[in-house]
Amino acid sequence: MTHTTWSSWIKSISNSKDSMRVFARTRQNDYIWEAKTNQMAHNDFKRYVWLIETLNRNDGVSFEDLDRIWQDDPVLNPDEAPLPLKTFYNHLKAIKEIFGISIQLNRKDKKYRVVTDDSDNLGSMQRALMSSLSLNGTIERYKDLEGRILYEEEPYVYPEWMRQIMHAMKFNRKIRLDYRKYGEDTISYREICPYCLKMFRRRWYLLALDGKELKTFALDNRTEGVKELDKEFDFPKDFDAGAFFRDAFGVRNGKPLEVQVKALRNEADYWRSAPLHPSQKEIETTDDYAVFSLNVNIDAWEFIQELLSRGDRIEVLKPTGLRRIMAMHIEAMRRLYAELWQ
Repeated sequence: MTHTTWSSWIKSISNSKDSMRVFARTRQNDYIWEAKTNQMAHNDFKRYVWLIETLNRNDGVSFEDLDRIWQDDPVLNPDEAPLPLKTFYNHLKAIKEIFGISIQLNRKDKKYRVVTDDSDNLGSMQRALMSSLSLNGTIERYKDLEGRILYEEEPYVYPEWMRQIMHAMKFNRKIRLDYRKYGEDTISYREICPYCLKMFRRRWYLLALDGKELKTFALDNRTEGVKELDKEFDFPKDFDAGAFFRDAFGVRNGKPLEVQVKALRNEADYWRSAPLHPSQKEIETTDDYAVFSLNVNIDAWEFIQELLSRGDRIEVLKPTGLRRIMAMHIEAMRRLYAELWQ
C-alpha cells in the first residue's frame, strides 16, 4: 500500500469515526427532543383535563378566577406562574379539536362554561368523556393514594382497530373483520359495512351489515383483526342507531314486551338508582316492595342473566313466558345442588 493510499485510508477511517460521532450525537439529540416533546404534550394534556374539571365543578368561571385557581394549584403549577391569556385560548382550541368539547364565554356574566351538544347521543358522549376526564384529573392529584384506589379491568380494544372502524364509518367504507365466535375454533373473514359502535357493560360492539343482515360483533378477544377496505357502501340516510337499539337490552334487538318486576325490600332502591332500561318506570310502591315496568326485548340472554343475578330479591310478574323462562333456569340451578336438599 502506497503512502498516499495509506494516508487516504487513515483519513477515511477518521472521517468515518467523526461521522459516527456526529450521527450518535444527532440521534441522542433526537431522543432528548422527542422525550421533551412527549413531556410537554403530557403536561398540556393534564392542563386540558384540569381546565375541563375546573369548569365542571363550577357554574361558570371568569378568566380572572381561572388564573387565580391556576396559580394556587400546587400540583400542576408549583411555581405559581400566571395563566397567559394566549395560552388559555390555545387550550380552548386544543380541547375542542381533541375532545370535541366546546368551552364558550358568556358575554353577560363574563364566565366560561362547557357547552354540551343538544343531541342526546353526542351530549351523552360528551358528558361521559367529561366525567372520565374529571375523575382522571382528580386521581392524578392524589397519586400518594396509589394502592388504595382500585380499577376494574375491561377488555382491551386495539386503538388502531377503533380508528380504522371509525374512519371507515366516516367515509362509508367497508372493513374486513377477522372474527371467531366463542365455542368455535376457526376464524371467519367477513367483509362488512360498519353502521355504528355501541358500548355495553364496558365492552364495545360493532353493528354492521353482513350480507343482507345487520349483525352485532363484539370487539373483544373474539375479534382477531380489522382492516379498512378501499370499497364504499351506501349507508342509509334514514338509519337511526338510537332508534335501532331503543328496545334492546344491551346489543340484542327484538320486539319489545312489557315486563313487570317486583323488587323486594331495599332491592327497589338499586332499581331506582340504576335503572335497567331507559323505559323503566315505577308503577307501584309499598313499604315492602316496588313494582317496575319496562318495555324491552326479552329474548336477550343478557337480560335473563341480569334478572337471575338479582336472586330472590325480585319476582318477574309478567309476561308469563318470561316467568316460565325464569322458573326453568331456577329449576336447572336447583338440580345442580340437589344433594343439599336431601
